[in-house]
Amino acid sequence: MYLHRRFQRQACHEAASVSSLKAANINTVYFPGQARKFEYDNDQDVLHLRFSSQYHAEYVEQTSSSHGSPHFSSIAEALEAHWSTEMALTVWQARRIAIDVRETSMPLSLVEIEYLASCIQKGLECIYLIDDAEERGSKSGPEHFNASSLQQRGRLYRLLHSRQLKQNVGREPDVFQGVGKTYREVFDFEKIGWTEAHPAFGFACRLSASIDAQQYDGGEEVFKGVRILLAEDDYV
Repeated sequence: MYLHRRFQRQACHEAASVSSLKAANINTVYFPGQARKFEYDNDQDVLHLRFSSQYHAEYVEQTSSSHGSPHFSSIAEALEAHWSTEMALTVWQARRIAIDVRETSMPLSLVEIEYLASCIQKGLECIYLIDDAEERGSKSGPEHFNASSLQQRGRLYRLLHSRQLKQNVGREPDVFQGVGKTYREVFDFEKIGWTEAHPAFGFACRLSASIDAQQYDGGEEVFKGVRILLAEDDYV
C-alpha cells in the first residue's frame, strides 16, 4: 500500500523532528521495522495511499493507451492482498485520504468499489484524487495548466457534488503543503480533459455514492465528497 522509499522515510522523519505534534486527533502510520512509525494531525493532514510504484502506474497507462484498457488494477490487487492490522487501522481511522488519479485508470467493479468504501468510510470526511501538474504539462505539449486557471466550476463538478451542491459551490479550494509540492484543489474538470466517461470521474462518482450510502446506514454522515487536487512543484 505504501511506497517505502528512502526519500519518503527521510521526509517523514524530518517533518516529525521539527516539533512535537500537538493535535487533538492523531493518526499513526507504521513502517516496516521495529518502532518505525510517525504520527500526523488527523483533522488537518491527508493520508496519501499509493497502491503501486511509479513504474507500475506508467506501465498501466501505456498498456491502456496501446491496447484500449489495462490488464489489471493496482487498487483491486491491493484489496485482494493481506493487510497488516496496523495498516488496516491506519486507513480505517484516517479522516482524509488521497489517491493518485492514474491509479484509477483501470475501472473497478461495483463490488470492488463497495469493498474499498467499507475499508475507509468510518469517519471519513474527504477523498482526494491527485493529478500531477508536471506530468500533465509534459504530455500536453506547450499547454500547461496550473491550479489558478482551473477554478471554474463546470457541469462535471456539479454532477459529482450534486448531493451537497450548495455547500460545495461557494467554498474556497483546499490547499495542502507537501515535501517539495503544493496540492491545490481544482474545479474545472472539463479543462483537464475529463468527461463523464473518464475513468477517474466514474471512480469518483461511484466511490462517493458508496461512502455516502454506507455512512448513512451507519448513522454517521460526515463525508463531504471526492475532491481533485493538482500537485504543483514548489520552485525556490
